[in-house]
Amino acid sequence: MSKRPAVLAPVAACSLVLLAGTWSSPDSLSSPPPQESFVAQAVQLPPTLDGLSADQVMLQATAAFGSDRVQWLHARLWQEFRDEHIAFIAEGRLLLGPKHCARLEMTLRTGAAQSEILVVSDGYALARALEGQVESQSLTGLEEQEIAAILCEKGCGGPPGLLADLKARMIDVQMDTGQWKGQDVIRLQGNLNEPVGQGAGAAELPAADRKRVPRRVCLFLDAQTLWPIRVEQWISRAEVPSLSEPRPLGSGTLVWQIEFREPRLNSALSDTECIREFTFPE
Repeated sequence: MSKRPAVLAPVAACSLVLLAGTWSSPDSLSSPPPQESFVAQAVQLPPTLDGLSADQVMLQATAAFGSDRVQWLHARLWQEFRDEHIAFIAEGRLLLGPKHCARLEMTLRTGAAQSEILVVSDGYALARALEGQVESQSLTGLEEQEIAAILCEKGCGGPPGLLADLKARMIDVQMDTGQWKGQDVIRLQGNLNEPVGQGAGAAELPAADRKRVPRRVCLFLDAQTLWPIRVEQWISRAEVPSLSEPRPLGSGTLVWQIEFREPRLNSALSDTECIREFTFPE
């Protein structure tokens, strides 16, 4: 069975996107470092979060990074996907600006191979380059929601798109607090009410691969700011259960990890910097 079709786009609002590229064997990547453990414990939360349910905390996190509050966003990105068949590591940066301006730069490593991904939007058109192939599309005349969906599909949804997507699709959400890498965090865990990326690549995977599509999510939020520090997605070796029988939390295998590092919010660029960042290179 070919492993060429599907590569998880960086932070594509938890969706699968079809990209050209070749999967590597997990053995061809170096062994991952020991996973940092989450230590459950009470942490001090701001008064605005006192007594809130898990769903209410998710709602606040989604609102905190909406376009009405965050006009500019810059973050370093890191993600890893690994199961018994395929593996990759991706690192890079995401820059979001007003009026649907965006720039995503990622280096994707699959074994000895390395690919560079570049996506740029100036709000009027979007272009993506991968392995020498460039594709572009006009954004002119589209509704706000249509443009936002396209940016998410191309990997430029960032934390705002990710949180909105998870808010809409996580069910049976549970919440606890603790520390991860010495940082106070809120952990939200839940099952997804549909396969990840349905309509954006997952439906085109072979049946055996669809069984391995991650269905459980752990979201780590900064306990003070609600910034999404880390997202984990898990699968089970068993068949994907029906929605009436959600998978118990704590079971399965971690396959997909995403981290949003070094965030800078509402740090506006100069006109010269905007031209440089949001213009696709000829």
